[in-house]
Amino acid sequence: MHAVKEEAMVAVARADHAEVLDVVCLQERVLQLCAEGKAKLQGVCSLREAVYDKAMQELIRQVTVLCPERGLLLAELTEEIKESTGTYDLLFDSACQYAVRKAIERDLYRTMLRELDDLRVQSRTIENRVQELRAKREGLEKRFAEQRETERKQHEDEVAFLKRGNAQLSAEIKRLTL
Repeated sequence: MHAVKEEAMVAVARADHAEVLDVVCLQERVLQLCAEGKAKLQGVCSLREAVYDKAMQELIRQVTVLCPERGLLLAELTEEIKESTGTYDLLFDSACQYAVRKAIERDLYRTMLRELDDLRVQSRTIENRVQELRAKREGLEKRFAEQRETERKQHEDEVAFLKRGNAQLSAEIKRLTL
């Protein structure tokens, strides 16, 4: 926070009522202090807030000299306004934190959805590859089964041929030996 010159706001208390010229001078002094401290003209500015707070305290002091009850009421109102402002600041901070949290959740949700879509695509790709490999395996099994069946038939035909040849030779041997 910026330091505010306190002696600039303090004036000698007078018993008579403030004139318009006094108010204008105080306003000009407040604007001058804001300009010297390079306070922002709009938005949140701690320097401008401090200058206005000091000006309000000086006004309350001046009013209290003339009418203590009014000064006390103004002081209470000022404190109530400060408490309300503090509450609004707290609510604002809480809302900002909530908004940030929700933005992070939204981004995380979007990221997770993208990852989920990527995983689904990968899953479909892998499932397609599995189907291709199963089809290839079934084709190979069918081809090997057909090949085994062909070899088995050839073997049976060969065995049958050899048995016929053996039977013919046996018959020929029996016929010759008899």
